[in-house]
Amino acid sequence: MKKSFRKSLLLFFVILIAIAPKLPVLAGYLPDFPSDVIPDFFDKWRITMGNGSSVNNLINYEHPDYFYDTTENGTDWVVYITPNSGGTTPNSSNTRSELRQFDEWTPETGGNMTATLKVLNVSTTGNAVVPAAFSAVIGQIHSDEGHENEPLKIFYKKFPGHSKGSVFWNYEINTLGSNSERWDYSTAVWGYDWSVVGSDSTTYPAEPADGIELGEEIFYEVNVYDGIMYLTFSSPGHQTKTFTKNLILSEYTNYSDIPQQVLTVFASTGQDGVERANAYAGELQYFKMGSYNQGNGKNPQDNLIWNTGSQTYGGNLADQYANGSYAEVWFKDASVGPAVVITSIDDGNLETGIPTEFSLSQNYPNPFNPSTNISFTISKDSHVNLAVYDISGRLIQQLADQPYSIGKHTVTFEASNLASGIYLYRFQAGDFSQIKRMALMK
Repeated sequence: MKKSFRKSLLLFFVILIAIAPKLPVLAGYLPDFPSDVIPDFFDKWRITMGNGSSVNNLINYEHPDYFYDTTENGTDWVVYITPNSGGTTPNSSNTRSELRQFDEWTPETGGNMTATLKVLNVSTTGNAVVPAAFSAVIGQIHSDEGHENEPLKIFYKKFPGHSKGSVFWNYEINTLGSNSERWDYSTAVWGYDWSVVGSDSTTYPAEPADGIELGEEIFYEVNVYDGIMYLTFSSPGHQTKTFTKNLILSEYTNYSDIPQQVLTVFASTGQDGVERANAYAGELQYFKMGSYNQGNGKNPQDNLIWNTGSQTYGGNLADQYANGSYAEVWFKDASVGPAVVITSIDDGNLETGIPTEFSLSQNYPNPFNPSTNISFTISKDSHVNLAVYDISGRLIQQLADQPYSIGKHTVTFEASNLASGIYLYRFQAGDFSQIKRMALMK
């Protein structure tokens, strides 16, 4: 071999070794860290893990027990795994391996979070009567002011022995007065909401026919825009579901507004408070994502809602992982950022089958005239409630509260006696609800 060729070959290998870390397309490449799996994402979060420790810089970081990457059938995933017993945060009895967003926002300014994930395990032990048992929270909105309650918790729950589990989301009120009276209202996505529990501690309800199995992929989007939370859920082979929830105008300002589900679930604790009129308006919020394990080992007799009585094996990590006493969630894609602007209010309620259009003659932020036409179209005979509120949630005028037939209808709101400011129009038909903002400038 000529000396010049040997020198060229040596130079080639030196260059190849130097650039290899920058060539993820090379055959057999595997990511080293979660931040390699979902680029331009982990710099926006910090994490709290199942041992109670927190880490702020997640670029090129992993923990072999709680937070790491893996590859399955050619797809890269980020793994969040959390034992039933471990280190917890000061205000929670539950362990978590969960991201916490650095940026904060108000419902008015809004934000957006998406994720594609699959749940691999939830605790296989617990008390079947407790709504939180056998579940993990896979996404949240958390308030950083006031009571610091949670306007959104997305759950996955599966009873032992069932092939299919449930996905549901909870709204926690921003309590008026003592926060000891706070409660959650739960809405089913696929399967059951959290009020469907066992008849006793070891007897489970029937398996949900439309449930989600462990390992099935789930996509969710949480978009908070102009005070309204828009939720979208999809999964291959399942019906896509959408929901809306007003975060700046409460539905629960009177005791008579409290849903029967809440009175039933929280009867044992006496939590039956009402919410402040403007809900979470003006309060700083942030997103959370990962595996927030609900399978704690606390005694259910002390709290039949949150104390699941799950096995913890004295906190031994290896024993918990070996015996199903943990929650494990894999994410293959995710994003977080500013709100997605909602340019259309055409919507349909998939549960009631009442596609509805609701429009105003002029839209916020444009000033409106003293006389404003409000139009709505319904494709099913429905009871319609239409009312105007000021920005604090005080009722200004009830425009409609009666049955309407199929078709388009128009009502007029005379605003000549109102002061300049922002006003909210709330429209309801069946279970469909929508809010529009208007500005009155004189």
